[in-house]
Amino acid sequence: MAATFDCPSCGASLLPNGSDTHVVCKYCGKTVVVTSELRAQRAPGATVFPGSVVIGGAADVFTREQALEIARLIRAGQKISAIKLHREISGMGLAESKAVIDRMETLLRNAGVGDRDGVLAEQLLESMTAVQPAVDAARGQARRVGWIFALVMLLVLAAAAIPAIIGWLTVSRAVDTVVSQVDTSPMQALTDLPGILSTANSISKNVPAVTPTPGFGQVLASFGKEGIGAGMFQDARSIATDNQGRVYVGEYTGGRVQVFDADGTFLTQWMVDAEMPLRGLAADRQGVVYVVQSGNITRYDGKTGKMLGQLTAPGLGDYDDVTATVDGGLAAAVGGAGRDDIAFFDAGGNLVRTIEGAISSQTGAPELVMRLAVDGAGNTYILARFEDSIFKYGPDGRYINRWGGRGTQPGQLNAPYSIAVDGQGRVYVGDIHGIQVFDSGGRFLGTIEGAKPLAFGMVFDENDELLVAARIQWHRVKMRE
Repeated sequence: MAATFDCPSCGASLLPNGSDTHVVCKYCGKTVVVTSELRAQRAPGATVFPGSVVIGGAADVFTREQALEIARLIRAGQKISAIKLHREISGMGLAESKAVIDRMETLLRNAGVGDRDGVLAEQLLESMTAVQPAVDAARGQARRVGWIFALVMLLVLAAAAIPAIIGWLTVSRAVDTVVSQVDTSPMQALTDLPGILSTANSISKNVPAVTPTPGFGQVLASFGKEGIGAGMFQDARSIATDNQGRVYVGEYTGGRVQVFDADGTFLTQWMVDAEMPLRGLAADRQGVVYVVQSGNITRYDGKTGKMLGQLTAPGLGDYDDVTATVDGGLAAAVGGAGRDDIAFFDAGGNLVRTIEGAISSQTGAPELVMRLAVDGAGNTYILARFEDSIFKYGPDGRYINRWGGRGTQPGQLNAPYSIAVDGQGRVYVGDIHGIQVFDSGGRFLGTIEGAKPLAFGMVFDENDELLVAARIQWHRVKMRE
């Protein structure tokens, strides 16, 4: 029987399929690399590197174009941007991605300027996969150490709990005795047991049944399925809407932007750069769509897809995300070269102010991936994906607070990817468990279930309904009153 291994995202048991290089987790949807030790041996002469390669624990594949984009960043001296892009696609940690990029940098230096891109892409993909066996071994060792530690803690807790268990059993026997001897209801019998319910007389005999709290929002409709046809998706991660109700859904790879009406009916599609990842998408009230690719923000006519030019500002570049503001302007995340700034533009595309070091000024280290939301009062909410936290800044650019942190408890974040804010100032964050909702100060309010899989992109429309991009479909969610 083939050996199984654990999904690095959710811990589910995975079964390799012959010589396949990857397997999709049925529980969390992650696409996970299958190390060479777990694969069946390939037949002689089989192709070692296909057109795309899955990198350890990632939900994505590295295409030839993505490999070449990483190479371009390295050659341009933008090593931090290369690490950032590799981490986002692969899901690796900072140290792991840095090791891969260091190896690629050496390979590029040795290859020389005369190398052909076709050959180089295969070498780059090989370089990316070469680090994975060591990564898997390190993760395996960490899991074993974790299990040993958990066992020790369990024994310690069990020893501490023995007196409490004995006490509970003693009280339970006493309660059973009283209940069996008194000709009343069990609740009344408890009132006759001295010292157990000191406020028993204030307890109603008709105790209402406890009902579960309803979800914070309700999924009204879902649109699309996996495919390349009209209204179908392969990797939808960005979503935007204008004041006419048109919905724009962008694919992370392939360059396709599809346009729908407010009812979810497919209208048209248009293309951006098919070779570069689409990292951000926003639309203003006039129907101009802003697309983040290759570190630039390009303007398009939303109805036709006609390119209208790029958004430029002196000293800025390597944009990572963009969002529209209620005054007709834009807010953009600026990364690269150790930067994690936020830039604000007016309706004419003029730079009006910046928040420098939005994350690093609070943590001491630049954030590699930021996602933005701005409320009607001008407050800016920054999702720092590798900090697993939300940072809030006021309209004047003053830091206010942060919340979140890695964990699985309500209000904590695990693999967060998207952020949005509604007309009431409530903040929505999509992570692996669903969409968590907070008030403007960071207090946890609830979770929206059902918008599965992971919410890769979110935006609110004119009716204050939440639109969610979720890889192979998009959802419309209405908040409960």
